[in-house]
Amino acid sequence: MFKKLTSILAVLVLVFVSTTTASAMADRDDIQAQRDAMLSQRQAMQEENAARRQERQDLREAFADEKCQEIQTRLSTRTQDFESKRTAHLKAYENLKTRIQSVIDRLAARGADTATLAVGLSTLNSMIVQYGSDYAAFIDSLAAAHTLACGHAEGDFRQGLADSRLQLQSLRQERVEIRLFYADTIRPAIEALRAQMQELRPVSSTVTD
Repeated sequence: MFKKLTSILAVLVLVFVSTTTASAMADRDDIQAQRDAMLSQRQAMQEENAARRQERQDLREAFADEKCQEIQTRLSTRTQDFESKRTAHLKAYENLKTRIQSVIDRLAARGADTATLAVGLSTLNSMIVQYGSDYAAFIDSLAAAHTLACGHAEGDFRQGLADSRLQLQSLRQERVEIRLFYADTIRPAIEALRAQMQELRPVSSTVTD
């Protein structure tokens, strides 16, 4: 009787243990399944976020490329404008020098002392040569800024433009100095020589009947 009872208890214990083990394994499987689902969901969210970031980056790059092309076009147009102005300014200065030299030659042929005017013309020529050289450097700086418009740090590009603006201000000041030198030195010298030639002109005698 005791042995039979013991056998029954053993069977019950075995059934309980088996049931508990199966339940525990089922619980572990459920937990693992939940973990797998959460991991899959997290990975999907990460991939979606990465795709959104890439899309925003693509949009920024597309906008930057468009802006870059616009800046390059504007810089190219401005550079051509300044090149045309440089040519026009230097041509006007060359014409001015030619006229002054013509005055010197004409008055010297009539016996006037044109040494002072010749020195003034030499100084004016040096100022014009310097202006032309500085203008060429300014245009080169614009061309350099044009290359910095794309593919470089924005700070470098802004610094390049700032340097170009300073050069342009200097060029404007040089033009003012050239104009003032002509007005204050060259023109008074020409007028003085003409007045001198008027004084040296012989007075014609008046013939009366």
